[in-house]
Amino acid sequence: MNVLADLSPTPRPRGAVLLLVLGAIAILSILAVELAHRANLASAKAIRTTRDAGFRRIFNAGLEVSKGLIIEGRPSSTQGYDTASDPWARMVKVETGEREHLTIQLNDESGKLNVLKAMGTSDEAVRYRKSLARLLVYLRKSDDGNSQRWDAIELALKTRLGINNGTAAPDALYTLDGLREAGLGKDVLFGNVIEATVVQKPLSAYLTTWGDGRVNLNTATAPVLYALDGEYNEELVAQIESWRGNENTSNDPITAFKTPKELELVPGIVQRATVNGQTQIVRDLYTNVQDRVSVKSACISARLIAEINGERRMAFGYFEVSPQTGTAQQLKLLTYEEIEP
Repeated sequence: MNVLADLSPTPRPRGAVLLLVLGAIAILSILAVELAHRANLASAKAIRTTRDAGFRRIFNAGLEVSKGLIIEGRPSSTQGYDTASDPWARMVKVETGEREHLTIQLNDESGKLNVLKAMGTSDEAVRYRKSLARLLVYLRKSDDGNSQRWDAIELALKTRLGINNGTAAPDALYTLDGLREAGLGKDVLFGNVIEATVVQKPLSAYLTTWGDGRVNLNTATAPVLYALDGEYNEELVAQIESWRGNENTSNDPITAFKTPKELELVPGIVQRATVNGQTQIVRDLYTNVQDRVSVKSACISARLIAEINGERRMAFGYFEVSPQTGTAQQLKLLTYEEIEP
């Protein structure tokens, strides 16, 4: 009898051992992939956090530069008006670091239609709704061939502002970015961030949620002037632009409206007739809009385009300006918002 043979261990099947080894390798592989994934997420988060901080740094610098441009570029209190030819109303490009750029475009929000005034059921809201409708008519005509696009824009605006019949009262609207809730795209509202300069003007060039609702005659564009009243046709708008000068046409000198009532000096605003040998005013189109126009800015916006290593982002700052002088104590940042992709 072979005792040693009886005491030797029973050999394990080789297949079971192989399965154990393969299982261990699979578990280790899964753990390695998970650890690598977590490491990649942590790295991406760190890069994104650093990049976000870089953009915020540039935007903060842009707000300070914008403040300085407004303070230094606005006319003195003795002038009492703001125009599109003032030093603040220009585009400025700033190098903020290696492969970093900042473009600042200041705009007068008082040269636009305040869409908040079109919300509600008051007589004032009805008037502003008519102005908004006229603005869309003008823009639609200037963009011939894209009627479906403007149909969608008009429907979205009416829905978000609660203008459509039978719609529920809309939620509060604070900035134009809130119009994206109705389906309006970022490019339609604010322009394409890929190009710092705006070739085809977005809706933010004509609409605002800031200011007291009065339109600055010196900075309003042709579509906004056209929208003021049903009797302000394209010919009359051209007369207004010719009288004050058009900042887009170098041949036209800028002659500011120093008071709103000077609108009556524009040919076609006041019509006179001779009755019994006496000259009488038979129509004064200034009276149609006298409570809705001004010559001063109540709010100036800064459109900021920041670029870091080829990536661009957009933000807006809105400054409340004093009706007197442009001093630091009289310039207030109302809000700042980054426009999400």
